[in-house]
Amino acid sequence: MEMLTIKTIRDLEYYLQQLMADYYLGPAMTGKEPPGRWTGKLAADLGLSGVVDPDVLRSMWRGVGPGGEMLSRGARYAGPGRDELQQRIDQAISDAKALNPLLTAREEEQIASRVRARVRHSVVAWDWTQSGVKSLTMTWAGLLARSKQAAVRGDEKAAAHWQKRANDIADALNETVDETIAEFERTALFTRTGHHGNGAYRDGRGVAGAKFLQHTNRNGDPQLHVQTVLFNTVQRADGADDEFRAVYSRAMMRSRLGMAAIANRVLAQKLARAGFPLVHRADGNGFEIGGVREDTMEAFSSRRATVTQELARRKAEFARDNGRKPTRLELWAMRQYITTATRKPKSEDDLEPGEQLERWEQHAVREGLQPLASIPGDVIRFAQTHGRIAPVSTEQRRRAIRIRSSSPENCAAVMTSRVHAASSLA
Repeated sequence: MEMLTIKTIRDLEYYLQQLMADYYLGPAMTGKEPPGRWTGKLAADLGLSGVVDPDVLRSMWRGVGPGGEMLSRGARYAGPGRDELQQRIDQAISDAKALNPLLTAREEEQIASRVRARVRHSVVAWDWTQSGVKSLTMTWAGLLARSKQAAVRGDEKAAAHWQKRANDIADALNETVDETIAEFERTALFTRTGHHGNGAYRDGRGVAGAKFLQHTNRNGDPQLHVQTVLFNTVQRADGADDEFRAVYSRAMMRSRLGMAAIANRVLAQKLARAGFPLVHRADGNGFEIGGVREDTMEAFSSRRATVTQELARRKAEFARDNGRKPTRLELWAMRQYITTATRKPKSEDDLEPGEQLERWEQHAVREGLQPLASIPGDVIRFAQTHGRIAPVSTEQRRRAIRIRSSSPENCAAVMTSRVHAASSLA
């Protein structure tokens, strides 16, 4: 029902210059997205709670806590010094301009980021992103549209009711992020003490993160997701000293699919308790909210369609050039590359929330889909006719396992989320 991705952040300058504006602080400060909020035990230990202070967040990126604590040594470059690194960047941009004189400023920054990445050394943080399935987002958008209709006709009580139901979905996703991170802290957070052969792995006390709820993908489609900056700093759980150390990242990465399975179960439970009906997904990967039509979800998934089309083209090209089909691992690598290469900056289509909702409503009408404002009613009728979700049968469980083990990125505990969620809701 929910996807969890973890991206390593090494290029401090790029994130400070670009993503802090486009992704995190920018949208929150302009009111286009809610303000960020602190999460994690270490954040609480540092006195950080509630809304994220932009100045404190920038300081944390530099490895300095709100009270002047030295949380890390910050980003360090291996190999060349800063002057030589800048020379390499300038040369790479110059070479690119020789081939393309119309190079944009954003493309220049992407080139600079790639050069810095080749000499990177330390991990600054992780971009921990948890996304809801499309039916979840479309139900949320439909509730906003219903609230808008009520407000236009002057029914403030109805408008507040539908807005609250939309907030229930966003709150469930936000709370799921907190609980997933808390589970990571309990089960997979470690640090290393000592040096070389004398080192030892120790339980970590907690992490510090700044989470940001966002409502669109890079194509401007509705897509509820939470991006959390999880800083690479931790203290020993046993309190043997006050030193801040790096997180043992291998344990984090190995736990990702297990954390995703837990997040699926937690989110499903929250939605069920809030009264949203759930239905098994056809691909065996968790649940969708019942009542949202498949064509509606597809029409608002242009990002996925772009990746799928490009992947099909590259698969055919690979087969033609190599005389065989790509392996599952090669397909996974292709998809990862395409996902990054086709990414557009979010700021390219900088609309106010009301304008976005209007655009989505118009798109639904043009495509002959469910009107957004009708989705809440369809969800309610689905709940009335289908009731609570049924337990997973043995055959459904086997089918889920077959589907989820069909590609390398799925061969892990995430496939059990469907079973866990259903058994807990039945």
